[in-house]
Amino acid sequence: MALPALVLMLGLIAGTAAWGQRAILVEHAAAAAARTALVEDLAAARAAGQSVAPGARVDVARVPGAVAATVSMPGRGLLPPVEATLHLPEQP
Repeated sequence: MALPALVLMLGLIAGTAAWGQRAILVEHAAAAAARTALVEDLAAARAAGQSVAPGARVDVARVPGAVAATVSMPGRGLLPPVEATLHLPEQP
């Protein structure tokens, strides 16, 4: 009777760890895209985000005085989607 509960608990732990790993990956991709957008063009910034998180959707835009990078990955199985946005100010 305890075996199904143990399997369920291990599945929940593995799912949470997988989602957390994807969340960290998306944050790193957003940071790479935003930093690249400060020194290069937006296409290079998108490529930088894609290189960190393959398969993720990377949107980079220049807003007044800053750059904004948003990276999102769809959920897998029962896991929810993951998204991160980073704004970096442009230095004069």
